Amino acid sequence: MSDATQALLLAEVQQLKSDVRTLLQRVPSHERKWISPTELSQRAGVSVRTIQNWRESGLIKPENFRPGGRSFEFHIRVLEDIDRRQG
Repeated sequence: MSDATQALLLAEVQQLKSDVRTLLQRVPSHERKWISPTELSQRAGVSVRTIQNWRESGLIKPENFRPGGRSFEFHIRVLEDIDRRQG
């Protein structure tokens, strides 16, 4: 294999690695434990305001959310609680 071919393959591998990193950052992961109110509302099929109401009324337990920037983050286990309530 020529040096030019090796260099081309190495560049392609580097680009693929970069693309995979970008995708992993953009796609929700089962490994992430804390999600945004927007992501929680999308997954639960309700509005962000409903999520806020559930948090304020105690339907979402305090141990399942934490301050995150200017909003809150919710532990992924909240989805199981929501599924039990809705189902």
